[in-house]
Amino acid sequence: MPTSYDLPSAVVSGTIESLMGHLATADKINKEAEAEVKRLKSEIVGIMAAADVTSERTIWGLVSLTSNRKIEYSNAIACLEIDLKGAKDKEVRIGTAKVTDGEKFIRVTWAK
Repeated sequence: MPTSYDLPSAVVSGTIESLMGHLATADKINKEAEAEVKRLKSEIVGIMAAADVTSERTIWGLVSLTSNRKIEYSNAIACLEIDLKGAKDKEVRIGTAKVTDGEKFIRVTWAK
């Protein structure tokens, strides 16, 4: 549950401005860290594949080389999925589906 604040409206703008500055910095650091994680994982995959190693125990834990299954369904399934999406949308439109508001979150569009 989000923290509740009782702030005068005059303080809100400055507070959000300050917090957005911190968020921008943290977001930049996070993106850089995610890029480094992706690079390191790719390097580990390359080394393991080249050495024909499927798993390796390290002091950090066990790393295993696996692959994702890719499934391609027939057109019949694709049509069923389209029909299902249409049926779901219709239930939302006519009020049969139960729609509830989820937890509050922010959406940020960074200035260029």
